[in-house]
Amino acid sequence: MDALSENDHLLIEGNAGTGKTLLAVDYSRKQAQKGSRVLYLTYNKNLAHNVEKQLGGQDNLKIINIHALFGKLLPVNVKQMKENPQKYFSEILPEAVYDYLDGLHEDELSSLQYDLLVMDEGQDLLKPIYLYSLDYLLRGGFENGHWAVFYDQKQNIYNPEYEDGMEFLKSYVNTQFRLFVNCRNTVQIGTYSSKLSGIELTEFIRENGEDVQKISYKDEKDFKKQVQGILKTLKKT
Repeated sequence: MDALSENDHLLIEGNAGTGKTLLAVDYSRKQAQKGSRVLYLTYNKNLAHNVEKQLGGQDNLKIINIHALFGKLLPVNVKQMKENPQKYFSEILPEAVYDYLDGLHEDELSSLQYDLLVMDEGQDLLKPIYLYSLDYLLRGGFENGHWAVFYDQKQNIYNPEYEDGMEFLKSYVNTQFRLFVNCRNTVQIGTYSSKLSGIELTEFIRENGEDVQKISYKDEKDFKKQVQGILKTLKKT
């Protein structure tokens, strides 16, 4: 990331376990320490909370999920939200935020802008309607501002507009980098998971480790007991 940070526009791709979030967190922290006002954006609120625990406390580093960010810019319309939550958060609220930002005076908009936008879980965030608003919130916009997107197309679960969003970003000059070493799973875990899921994973697996242990259970009560036993063992190690 120290080397890649010489580039203003970064598209960093990697499968699960290749260290995308670790790099995104490290990059955001270092840039904030240099004085940049950084927006670390996720789709999943739990991920945002976990990163907040690691990096929270820096005034110039904002860690938040996309819907919470929009909710801070505009009050949530509870009535509309209750009628159709999915449509409200995916269409109505983002469009309302875009209209709001589009109507702001230059000085008002400047007070909201960030020097660096870091998107973790980028595959879920690359929706045109999201990006149009983020273009306003990034000083210099996507064309002249500083941004880094960490993503995995294979983990795209929530975003049917991914291709359109990626096309939008790639319309600007960018630097692409691919993470290929699985740093999370051992060869034993990867091989077992590959056979179980039917997904080819061998090119991403490098490290050796212990054999996979299979634990069976009779019913829900026994399942709970087995999990409790595993947790007790892990706490002792």
